[in-house]
Amino acid sequence: MGYIFRLPFYLIGIFVWIPLGILISLLNILTLPIFGIVMLVLPSVFPNKAKDILSFGTLRRGVNNLNAFIRG
Repeated sequence: MGYIFRLPFYLIGIFVWIPLGILISLLNILTLPIFGIVMLVLPSVFPNKAKDILSFGTLRRGVNNLNAFIRG
């Protein structure tokens, strides 16, 4: 029963999050050289940032949050 009530919000979230997540991820990929230099200078400020950028971490985490929401 909970799925029926949460499904419209899940679908709205997917339609909003996928384009937004792709835009943020592409912006992260474009700024990767800057973060690469900063990671060499200050590694404690951006731990695992390159791995997160290359694996589309923002998009993946957003969709995982929406899937956790629909499961309850």
